[in-house]
Amino acid sequence: MAETPSGVPETVATIRSRFLFASTNEAAQRTREVADLQFDAGQQWPKAIRDARSGADAGQSAGNMPSAPPRPCLVIDKLKQPIRQVENQARSAKMSIEVSPKSDGASEELAKVYQGVVRQIEYESRAQVARMDAFSRAVKCGRGFYRILIDYANDKDTDQDIIIKRILNQANVYLDPTAEEPDWSDALWAIIATSMTWETYKKDYPTSKLGSALSGAADFRSIGDNSDGWIQGDSEQTLKVRVAEYFEVQTTPRTVYRVSLPDPQTGQLVEQMVDALPDGVEAIEAREVDDRKVVWYKTNGSEILDQEDWPGIFIPIIPVIGEELFVPDETDPRRWQGIIRPARDAQIAFNYMVSAKVEAIGNSSKAPWLMAEGQAEGYEDWWQQAANRSMPYLYYKTKDLDGNPVGPPQRDMSEPPIQALTSSINDFDAMIKATTGIFDPSLGNLSANERSGKAILALQRQADVGTSNFMDNFARAIAYEGKVIVDLIPHVYGNRPGRVLRMLTGNDETKAIMVGQPFVPGPDGAPQPAHPNDPNAKHYDLSTPVEMSVIVEVGKGVDTAREETREILTETVSAAPQLLPAYIDLYFKLMGQPLLADRAKLMLPPQIQQALAAEKGDQNPALMLQQTQTQLQQAMEQMKALSEELNAKNQIIETETIKAQQQAQLAEIKTGHDERIAAMNNQTKLAIESMKAENAKNMAMISEAMKMIAEAHGHAHQGEVDAIARQGVVEDRDAGFGQAERMAQMPPPATNGRGSDAP
Repeated sequence: MAETPSGVPETVATIRSRFLFASTNEAAQRTREVADLQFDAGQQWPKAIRDARSGADAGQSAGNMPSAPPRPCLVIDKLKQPIRQVENQARSAKMSIEVSPKSDGASEELAKVYQGVVRQIEYESRAQVARMDAFSRAVKCGRGFYRILIDYANDKDTDQDIIIKRILNQANVYLDPTAEEPDWSDALWAIIATSMTWETYKKDYPTSKLGSALSGAADFRSIGDNSDGWIQGDSEQTLKVRVAEYFEVQTTPRTVYRVSLPDPQTGQLVEQMVDALPDGVEAIEAREVDDRKVVWYKTNGSEILDQEDWPGIFIPIIPVIGEELFVPDETDPRRWQGIIRPARDAQIAFNYMVSAKVEAIGNSSKAPWLMAEGQAEGYEDWWQQAANRSMPYLYYKTKDLDGNPVGPPQRDMSEPPIQALTSSINDFDAMIKATTGIFDPSLGNLSANERSGKAILALQRQADVGTSNFMDNFARAIAYEGKVIVDLIPHVYGNRPGRVLRMLTGNDETKAIMVGQPFVPGPDGAPQPAHPNDPNAKHYDLSTPVEMSVIVEVGKGVDTAREETREILTETVSAAPQLLPAYIDLYFKLMGQPLLADRAKLMLPPQIQQALAAEKGDQNPALMLQQTQTQLQQAMEQMKALSEELNAKNQIIETETIKAQQQAQLAEIKTGHDERIAAMNNQTKLAIESMKAENAKNMAMISEAMKMIAEAHGHAHQGEVDAIARQGVVEDRDAGFGQAERMAQMPPPATNGRGSDAP
């Protein structure tokens, strides 16, 4: 690091020079700020008047005037209530940072993630503490400051968080006086200086060169004088060292070009901005831009104690201003003031009049005695006590110092101007209200003509309008805060893929997401890694900086909005009770019944539960149960349909089986009949053959018998007998053959359907 001829590093010399420039340029402003803060703390009497009323003055020291008791020096602070009125107006308002996409790389969904992360940072940092501390100072004396830090999230890893932090002694902040924006967003440097004791400095910076140099130094005064106020004190017990944080914006020029290049998908020429000209492409337009970066230093005025690059491009100090004035042709034309500065004179006069009235009433029973010189001689203690207590009698001399007779001492019984003092008090009270812009209705003081609710609200709104400039400037400060945080998010939360972040939704519900890689909600709602091709996976890439627009919406505070919503819901319940199931959970929540609200949420209509779950980004347990029940019911209906279809098919199969069985039985029966018929036919044939054989045998026997008869009776009738015998045999044969043929031609016997012969 380069050094100046005096041996001080060049950066340190720059810091000291700019610190001197800022402190000198704002000397009058800082003096007014300190005076207003002291005024707010109760130091409302000028020192000379306060000393005079204490009873110690030049006359008493001269010895020619009796000692006087201290006079009333009362402070009736009429500015506390207007200040608190404006402060509470900010406390009751809801300052909501709204993030929306600005560049092509930003989307609505990504903007919601940014906004949720910003809200979570505000919640975890207790941003309201830092904001209100700065706003309160701005309301009182014109300016306040808070800051944004980066610190490790825990002691288990290297993850970092963005933190909104208050600055305890805001008078230690010195901003670039050349900046023109009301939020100092165009400032090129800033300093936060802190004075620490020598013991603290040695503990925090044991290896610094200054520590070793001062440890052996005998003349601390000379070292302090040479450091332009960075070292103060003449011994180790009184030594203080100023340690300053210094933010500096450094810019690097860069040329960008507007060119026409073919789109990779369509092939059509599309205009776009590039940092370097491609070969063979001519620029349509070129312009110079400055790349910003912020460097942070810490110094003791003689050496650099620490140094690093700040991740963002904006100085992370948030100024809050009250009322800004620009007075030409003045040594300090740019000024800032709060409520106290315009009302100081009215408040001082009010205190004076109240003190005068108290003094007048208190002295009305202690009227001074009028007597000639020498009448109290020898009785001075008696008359001194008479000024403070009732005496039963008092001695006095009837002649003065010249011996002339005089009457008894007399009291001065003139009436004190109580009415005039009271009128003056009321006048200055009205002046305080006029200079602060806050009148009786906002202070809770109502007349008989202002009992109407609408009239009271109208008067209170009038007071709000009179002090709305403070709220507008406060909103600008928070907008710059959001701008700084949005710029830091990619550098702080986007540098480790797989990090789980908490974000706060618009319904003040916490939602967990994973950044840098695809994820899906797990069974317990926590994000878990997912396959890149999973259609249900979400992927939030915070590593690439994108341009976002940041605005601040000023709405009603939580309590006020809750009260109004409760009234609306109560009226709706009476007017349209059928709509109650749609918001029953909100109704119980606003009535202060969280357990009933949680149970009522399970009874919300499915479409509302689905919308709430989609807004939250995960599955609502009640909705999951209802969806599971719906899916189960659908599955049961499908099973019922399949069962009916299966039963029908089983009936068909059973009918076909029965038919097949019947056909098999019929075939079996038919086969049995055929076999029996064949057997009968065979038996018939055998019987016929047997009958034929028997007939042939009988014929032979008959022939033999006839022969024997013929031989016995002669041969006369032989021919007739033979003819008769042949006719009888033929008839018997024909009768047997006819019966066999008739049996063979008979149909099969009928069955009863069970495979057995019919009865």
